[in-house]
Amino acid sequence: MKIYTLFLFLIFSNLACSQKEANIWYFGINAGLDFNTASGSPINLNNGIIATNEGCATVCNSAGQLLFYTDGITVRNRSHQIMPNGSSLDGHFSSTQSAIIVPKPSSSNVYYIFTVAAAGGVKGLKYSEVDMNLNNGFGDVTAQKNIPILTPVCEKICAVKNTAANGFWVVSHSFGDNRFLSIEVTASGVGNIVFSSVGSVISANLPYGIYTTQGYLKISSDGTKLVCVNAYNDVQLFDFDASTGIVSNAKTINTSDQWFCYGAEFSQSGDKLYVTELDMGGILQYDLTAADIPASQIIIYDVYSYIFGALQLAPDGRIYCARTRSGIENPSYLSAINNPELSGTDCQFQFAQVALSGTSVLGLPQSISSILEVGIISENMCGGAETSFSINGNFTILSAMWDFGDGTSSADINPTHSYGSPGTYTVSVAVVTSNGRMVRTKLITILPVPTATAVSPITLCNTVNTTYNLEILNQLIIGNQPLNGISISYFPSVADANSHNASLPYLQNLPLGLSTFYAKVYHVTNFDCYSLTPVEINVIEPAVLRIGLELVGCDAFPYDGISLFDLSAIDEEILENSDSANYSVTYHLTQSDALSDNNAVPPNHNNTSLIETVYVRAENRANPACFSIGTVTLKVIREPVIGTISDLNACDDNLPNDGSIRFDLRIKDLEVLNGQSASLFQVDYYLNHSDATNDINRLSQFFTNSTNPQTLYVRVSNALARHCYKVGPLDLYVNPKPDVLIDSIYSICDFNNGVSITVPGVFTHYLWSNGANTPTTVINQPGSYTVTVGQQYGSLRCESGKSFSVIQSGVATQIAFEIRDFNGSDNVISVNVSGLGDYEYSLNGIEYQGSNVFYGLSGGEYTVYVRDKNGCGISEETVYLFNYPNFFTPNGDGFNDYWKISYPTQEPNLKVSIFDRYGKLVTYLTPDSLGWDGMLNGKPLPSDDYWFVVNRENGKEYKGHFSLKR
Repeated sequence: MKIYTLFLFLIFSNLACSQKEANIWYFGINAGLDFNTASGSPINLNNGIIATNEGCATVCNSAGQLLFYTDGITVRNRSHQIMPNGSSLDGHFSSTQSAIIVPKPSSSNVYYIFTVAAAGGVKGLKYSEVDMNLNNGFGDVTAQKNIPILTPVCEKICAVKNTAANGFWVVSHSFGDNRFLSIEVTASGVGNIVFSSVGSVISANLPYGIYTTQGYLKISSDGTKLVCVNAYNDVQLFDFDASTGIVSNAKTINTSDQWFCYGAEFSQSGDKLYVTELDMGGILQYDLTAADIPASQIIIYDVYSYIFGALQLAPDGRIYCARTRSGIENPSYLSAINNPELSGTDCQFQFAQVALSGTSVLGLPQSISSILEVGIISENMCGGAETSFSINGNFTILSAMWDFGDGTSSADINPTHSYGSPGTYTVSVAVVTSNGRMVRTKLITILPVPTATAVSPITLCNTVNTTYNLEILNQLIIGNQPLNGISISYFPSVADANSHNASLPYLQNLPLGLSTFYAKVYHVTNFDCYSLTPVEINVIEPAVLRIGLELVGCDAFPYDGISLFDLSAIDEEILENSDSANYSVTYHLTQSDALSDNNAVPPNHNNTSLIETVYVRAENRANPACFSIGTVTLKVIREPVIGTISDLNACDDNLPNDGSIRFDLRIKDLEVLNGQSASLFQVDYYLNHSDATNDINRLSQFFTNSTNPQTLYVRVSNALARHCYKVGPLDLYVNPKPDVLIDSIYSICDFNNGVSITVPGVFTHYLWSNGANTPTTVINQPGSYTVTVGQQYGSLRCESGKSFSVIQSGVATQIAFEIRDFNGSDNVISVNVSGLGDYEYSLNGIEYQGSNVFYGLSGGEYTVYVRDKNGCGISEETVYLFNYPNFFTPNGDGFNDYWKISYPTQEPNLKVSIFDRYGKLVTYLTPDSLGWDGMLNGKPLPSDDYWFVVNRENGKEYKGHFSLKR
């Protein structure tokens, strides 16, 4: 015989459907576990958003897929977002069993969240309703929120299946007395309350007061036993009647003088009970089959440094234990009892069983006790699938006999079976285990595979970010299928639909082009029993037409009010920012014709009135039904007339003439308009014909030509629309200005009676300030005069004038000198003259200077020339500069044999005295002497320095010395 050891069989496939409502846990500080694994052992989750010290609850569908979770205050959906209206529930983060989730019987979408306040608070016991059909299948908390049931109550709440009806019992304990209350939940909702007054009174009068409200309340998975842990007081065991909700037969199995207890949990068979102790860090085991249950207590683990909190039976048959170490560390593990059915340490307590990415505190998520009852597990309950069967529990199975409820059976321990049609079947199994024989029965429903009806591709005519409500497709896709238990969601990809991940909200902002979604029709109790169909929505953008466009036609002279319009020329303009390649444009005379696409006018259209409205239809080429209607206004205005424009002449304003001048162009406006209205027509000037035609680079009023002559272009435009215009040339000419080439000053010399002045060149007009009008005039008197010369160019006369002066002048009449000589080669002559003229001076009659002083002259004879700058003549005088030799050599060689003053004869009374170095007079020299020969009394004097004194006729005296060398 083959022996199979079975802890928990969780077979996961595309069509899985089994009792896995407790397979996802979120608890503590962002801690989480997932029991949906092939081995049944949990894996860590790090995507939860929760922060609670104690109670919390999580619920999945029967396939183990998360629906929502709560800490009794906030409700989060499977995407970990807060549900609408899902805040401010009246549980508490420090309430032992803050919340429990119970499904509404016979409903596939409604759940109730029961909450209890902390420490017997006034908020008491309440419930709130969640509808999973709302918010696109993500669920909302409805208006049935925080509905009061009883206050005050202890921090205790649990739930179990009602064996007498299709429903549940939700059990709590009031505060201030010994009453248990069992609340019946049926298909009609939250109903009757059954009170049982039994066991210890829990009140504020106890030694630890409100703290006795703490501690867990649990029911065994078969619904027969109830344990109530009253923290700091006692632990009591009761019988529970799952058909009536009555609690009875109290047994105290632990008191406060032994342990301060908190958490509690039954083994899956209900034969063992486990309790945690707060202060001493212990875990206690009780054998509920023993005659003396308190005496069966075994301490399976005891560590003073840790606090053990909640105990929770898990889908893998293990009991997990929350532990914390306040103020020392944040525990990142859960402990576990691996074989809860075995006695003592054989139960295999593991201190660090499973690692967490979040933090364990005191609480674990609780579920309905009967979910984990020893029984039949069925999976893949979708029509056409192989449904698998197994038995959950921590015991050894020796044999099994299955009855599938459709007339077939199997002796396999874990069989599979394919049902011929959807429906409800009663499945039973007779199991022989190492503990004995048991029979379990389960009612299963084989769901029909829902149909997702294909929808035709949808085309929308709209702009970017079109809002589309996918919900309007629900009825088309679901069709006539019964809606009970059927839902529909939309996904961005097939992969997301298969995994039921990232479902989309109904309202979608669609981009331009094709968007594809995948509609999934599924059973709300099993997301994996479904059908898919693609939904294609193509958003085609209608043309965005320009508003207020006017097309102006030009009516040529003579004016008749009719113009030919090329409507096709404005296609691009009317489409504005729309791509013309995607649209066809037609024009119509009435709006109805445009809407019905009738009677389009040809592109070349003659207007019928001065102002005419034409209707534009722009339709998308990919979908002609996607079109836009707009208007364009046709107006007819007068085209200007422009004739021949006369040249614009001007006189050069520079001498010498450069052929360039600043023209005032506006002086031609009146001539160009030639009687046309200056308010209706505008005149502008341009550098070239291209600029004038394109109406660019207009010239300002004042323009300086760059060539001579130069042609500009005049544009006359209708002020209402500048594209109605005419262009003509305008020639600019700059005529040369006469250049009066006469001197600025003329002289009348003292020997003449006047001066004759002639303007060079030939001009048409002359006017002298003395009244003469000929090229030549004679001026007899000194003074200031002007002459104006003109040259006639047609009607334009260009004139130039010049001012000049006539002065009286003459030759120098008296010349006197001031000299500084006896200075070697650095002598000076200053010339002083008298006369009427303006004079200049020269020492050679060729090179003249304005200064009357000559410097750096050697001794000798000089002729000084004085010339009248005005041409009246030259005067001259001779002047002498005296000098002396620095030495002489009286040796008879004919060179430097005598020492004397140069040019002494020019001053007959000149007297020269010579002395030796001792001041003794050696000799006198007269102007007519040959000089001193170095002799004294017939004897030669020795070589030495000698001194002289010159007394001049003007009374000045000069002294110096020279050398005698032999």
